[in-house]
Amino acid sequence: MNRKLLFAALVVGAVAIQWLRSRPNTETVLPNGFVLRQDSLLSADRSSVLSRDIEFVCFDDRFIWVISKTHDESGLFDTQTQSRVAERDHPEIRAPGGLVPPGTGCNGYHAEMIGPGLLHGTRAPFLPSCDRVNRDNPALRDRRWFDRPCADDRPPRLPAAPRP
Repeated sequence: MNRKLLFAALVVGAVAIQWLRSRPNTETVLPNGFVLRQDSLLSADRSSVLSRDIEFVCFDDRFIWVISKTHDESGLFDTQTQSRVAERDHPEIRAPGGLVPPGTGCNGYHAEMIGPGLLHGTRAPFLPSCDRVNRDNPALRDRRWFDRPCADDRPPRLPAAPRP
């Protein structure tokens, strides 16, 4: 019985290794030049891995805000320096109209934090919601980004309730 179990584990392991090797090295070049490869952030020239194990991103023409499974990998990255920068040195990202203004999730090319896997997709369900593509932000320069495929399967957002 133990031999059968060991053999089955070896077969499953071999199949898993083959599957991992056959996965495409999926990457997406963002409008700001940074590269998302699978769940890692690379510099524009692909020479440096800036962050790994990314869960969510928010990006505009200059910055990308990264939330990683590992806290040390999270943060704000600037295309001008191709590195992580201190948020306190860039108060414009939290200002109204900035990348991550108070009370909103994201004011970049998407109006919410988005998983990197949705940026690599080419068909539903592995696409960002069309409702959350931020076409209304006139500050975003790469208008071709909005021609990318998106999924229309999510109900539209309700307007915010007036505050008393």
